[in-house]
Amino acid sequence: MLDAIEYYEARATGQGADFLTDLEEALERLTRDPESGSSYRHDTRQMLLHRFPFRLIYSIEKGIVTVIAVAHQRRHPDYWSDRRQNPR
Repeated sequence: MLDAIEYYEARATGQGADFLTDLEEALERLTRDPESGSSYRHDTRQMLLHRFPFRLIYSIEKGIVTVIAVAHQRRHPDYWSDRRQNPR
């Protein structure tokens, strides 16, 4: 997430903040309705950001929502999969 903020800010002043705002809006949607994300891989769910090509990968277990990754939609799609067994 921090790398993405830095990347977008380096591309254009303010774009890093725009990415963070988009991420925060997705987290708010997730908080209001965790089931609104779609099924994804490895017993997880995903919620897409609106303006940037990223997704929140998360799980819901015993009513607890855990964000596993803020993942780019086209780069290294399963880099986070080991986090299901070994959360960071």
